[in-house]
Amino acid sequence: MMAASTSSLGTEAAPNLAWKWILEKLVDLPAFGLTFIKEVISRVSDIEEPHCQSLLERVALRYLEESVVSNQIDAEAIPLLKALIGLEGGGRALKVSSVKDRFNKELILRVQTEAVLSVLRKDIDNWQKDWEGFELELKRVFMEEEEDNRQLERRRELGTLLQPKNQTQTIVASCLERFCLKELKKDLIMFIHEKKASLNATFLDEVGNT
Repeated sequence: MMAASTSSLGTEAAPNLAWKWILEKLVDLPAFGLTFIKEVISRVSDIEEPHCQSLLERVALRYLEESVVSNQIDAEAIPLLKALIGLEGGGRALKVSSVKDRFNKELILRVQTEAVLSVLRKDIDNWQKDWEGFELELKRVFMEEEEDNRQLERRRELGTLLQPKNQTQTIVASCLERFCLKELKKDLIMFIHEKKASLNATFLDEVGNT
């Protein structure tokens, strides 16, 4: 009876394990888009279980990498980055205890800043900016109840652009240049590569070791 039960469990687990292996391989293949990857994710029944943490991290890294490559570093990248760094609960401040922690905290702030400024990097018509969209994104990304001083300071700094006198081409261009997208992309790619190198063994490796 026990043997039959174990066999049954193994039969049920095999397809799930196969989908996990397929998913792990796909996230490293640029030829397969995120839409296809989402479909494969739906096939993994226990994707949200703790033992799938490493797999979820790989998926999050792919999503973050896509946003960097496509120059679409928007608000959707923020929770991905926080999850990969290990910051749980969006409002809690990241404890800084090392150079790496300081880098990660600053990286989150820079991504939040870019999520807001990305609205201004696009022209509506003849250099006209979407100031209403900018204000909405500013309020969404930098919440008023935020306790971190750097976050509050950045919110106030970006908020000065809402003053009509500061909505000139020169001032906006200076702000966009100061928060350089190219440098942010470079540091995000470095973070992604380091994170990939630190991930645990893949499901295929685990199967091979059993």
